[in-house]
Amino acid sequence: MNRPYYLLGDTIRLKAEFKDWQGQPTIPADIKFIVYKSDWTKLKEIPLSQAIVIDGYTIACDYTAEQLGTFYVEAYGLLDGTPTIERKAIEIRRI
Repeated sequence: MNRPYYLLGDTIRLKAEFKDWQGQPTIPADIKFIVYKSDWTKLKEIPLSQAIVIDGYTIACDYTAEQLGTFYVEAYGLLDGTPTIERKAIEIRRI
C-alpha cells in the first residue's frame, strides 16, 4: 500500500471532511485530531480550538512530525451524539 510520507520536522496539514447520514458535508461536535504511533499508543490530541475550517466543511490543523515511523491520524467528531471517525496512515521519513 502506498501511504503518503513526510519528512521528519516538517509541518503536516491534517485534513478531514465529515458527512451526515445523508452524505452531505457537515461540521460535527467535539472535533479533534488524534495522532497514534503504529502500536496505537496516543501521541497527541489536537482539539478543534487549534484547528481551522477551510472550504466551509473541511477541518484542518497543523502537526509537526517529531518522530520517524508509521503513524495513524484520526479525525474524530460527534454526529447526533454518535462518534464519527476518519483514519489514515502516514509515514515520517528522514531522507
